[in-house]
Amino acid sequence: MAKDYTSRFSMIDKQQKNSLISLVILDKLVGKNKTYPAYLEGDDAHLEDCINFLNENHIIDIDVESASYTASEKGKKIYKDFLKKYENYLRVYDIYCGVDLEEGTFAFEKLLDYDEEMFNDYLNSENFDDLRITVCEYQKLDPWEIVFISFLIEKRFREPKDKSEVLGKSSWQYKVVYDEIFNEILDILNGSLHYEELGFETEDGEFVDGEDVIKDIIAQGSKLNRELSLEQSKLDKQEQDAFREQRIEPTQTTTTYYEDYYDPYYYDPYYVSPIWDVALLGLIIL
Repeated sequence: MAKDYTSRFSMIDKQQKNSLISLVILDKLVGKNKTYPAYLEGDDAHLEDCINFLNENHIIDIDVESASYTASEKGKKIYKDFLKKYENYLRVYDIYCGVDLEEGTFAFEKLLDYDEEMFNDYLNSENFDDLRITVCEYQKLDPWEIVFISFLIEKRFREPKDKSEVLGKSSWQYKVVYDEIFNEILDILNGSLHYEELGFETEDGEFVDGEDVIKDIIAQGSKLNRELSLEQSKLDKQEQDAFREQRIEPTQTTTTYYEDYYDPYYYDPYYVSPIWDVALLGLIIL
């Protein structure tokens, strides 16, 4: 009987939730120059508990002169480390968002062939499975952080254009504080494929273990990432050369595109960056 993986994840505790919400608040404070007054107003009032959590852990401070919260040096360092995870996620793991398990192909193989709208339509084809959580779970990355980062990428925590507008229960603040978003993440995690579920029987009756399948997928994804990066670097160079030729005489360049151009992300498919070693909560309570 096949093992049931649909309840392998459980809800995280309050401290872990606050640590993830902290990513959004730090992104607002540091990345988007938003200010949070000492007396929270409107939809931001839902964040009081998390703001207190950040203040108690010296992630944010109160600026007496402006009577508002600002990111501390520790908070800026945590945000900087988070950005490294964010960039690493985009660079290494996003490619697994569309994998055709029947054909053994990746949606990203067409990334440079289509414009953004056409590629997104192609990516949403029913034949593609999202294996980002599957890969990250196999590599022992925190799946909650992974999905939360993807939500940030998808701009799920966007502010209304009119800053005075109060959205109430439809605001991201309400949804995240009162668990609507965390319940959604839990459903996504438990609805994702476990790598053992990728096992299959060949036409010859031989069973291929799920771990062998995920290893092959990671190897293919790493190779594709490398090819795409090389192709994108060439395209960027061509654009730079064309731009230069319009303004000055062509000059010889020493730029080359060889294997040593790439770091371990591309030539070691199973390399996991040490930036994932410490969970966000660990950084906050240190």
